[in-house]
Amino acid sequence: MPIVRRSISELRATLQVDRAKVEATTEADIDRQIAEDTDTARALSEDDIAAGLSSGQVQVIRREPVNVRAIRKALGLSQEAFAARFGFPLASLRNWEQGRRRPEGAALTLLRVIAKEPEAVRRALSGT
Repeated sequence: MPIVRRSISELRATLQVDRAKVEATTEADIDRQIAEDTDTARALSEDDIAAGLSSGQVQVIRREPVNVRAIRKALGLSQEAFAARFGFPLASLRNWEQGRRRPEGAALTLLRVIAKEPEAVRRALSGT
């Protein structure tokens, strides 16, 4: 699919919001829409979380920092080779290793997998 660039004025011209409909939307309407949307998870109360933890239905995932330099060195790769092999921007890798930034989100998850299963990641990225 080609990328189509639009200016702000073009976007505003095509944006049509029915303000009356928005203002008429009730909390019950919003709750119903959330319930009908399978991609929307409802917010859990503290009681729900406590009950889930005690029953084992809710799990806490700790987002401990990773030692990016140690992962890279364990694989025997230079910064350039590590960044190229796993698809990280070299500048990001350097910032992580020098403590200026910390990896977050998908990058953090990928680094955790690389630390445990580097060959699986290599195979997945190379398509073999």
